[in-house]
Amino acid sequence: MLVKNLKSGKVFVAGLDVFEKEPIKMTDPLLSFMNVVLTPHMAFKTKESEYRISQIVTGNIISFIKGDPQNIVK
Repeated sequence: MLVKNLKSGKVFVAGLDVFEKEPIKMTDPLLSFMNVVLTPHMAFKTKESEYRISQIVTGNIISFIKGDPQNIVK
């Protein structure tokens, strides 16, 4: 469906990091589009994001110990 919509112009651009079948085959039609960006599922994993995640986790633990939990999922 995405390939069809990219070909018709209904979808102008797409960015994907998860695929129906992984790893993506080199014959997959998505690889032929210049307006499609494909990345590994780990593309977010930078030094900066790891540092920020560690800050958030540390802050959550400290807040919990102090009796003021943060980022609670209800």
